[in-house]
Amino acid sequence: MVDLSGSILTLLGISGVGATIAKGTDSQRNTLSAENRAWLLRRNWLPMAKTIVDPSNATWRDFFSTDGVFDVYRYQSFIFGLVVIGGLIAAGVNQLSTFVVPDTILGIVGLSQLVYIGGKLVTPTNISDLNAAISALRSDEQKLKAAAVAAKQGQVMSLAEAIPLVGQSTYDAYRQKARDVAAIFTDATGIVVADASLEPLVT
Repeated sequence: MVDLSGSILTLLGISGVGATIAKGTDSQRNTLSAENRAWLLRRNWLPMAKTIVDPSNATWRDFFSTDGVFDVYRYQSFIFGLVVIGGLIAAGVNQLSTFVVPDTILGIVGLSQLVYIGGKLVTPTNISDLNAAISALRSDEQKLKAAAVAAKQGQVMSLAEAIPLVGQSTYDAYRQKARDVAAIFTDATGIVVADASLEPLVT
């Protein structure tokens, strides 16, 4: 077993902690909530089957991009990794316990991590806007259904029955909002929503 020097462990720790925090930030800010995802699946806005990723389509550009967009952090990590690996090769594997990563490199990597994570926290995302829009539309759908049930004083059997109960203007307002949300959804995902999927579910 070969011992690693403290500076190598520090470098690995900085990269590992930064990557973990960045991944958690992405998960929270770039993922639909479970309730919204279920709502989209029930209305066929999202396909049930997951898309299978074909590894044969992987390219070297994937090392430096996230979701097809150039990622400065990944590029920097790759370059710093090459520098450290080059230094380790030059020093020899037997010198790992005494190999010292310059403080300048550690400082640059640490600062890069802070700037990268800070940028993720303050940059607005399309998904966060989409989450909010879908939540509002879900709420409007529930209000429309509740209004129809209250007007009938019983279970509504179809949308055609519900529209006269809540009023054409209320239904039209919901449809317009659904079209707006569908536009945001298509912009964020590239999936076009069928017009029939914009109807509220009232049964």
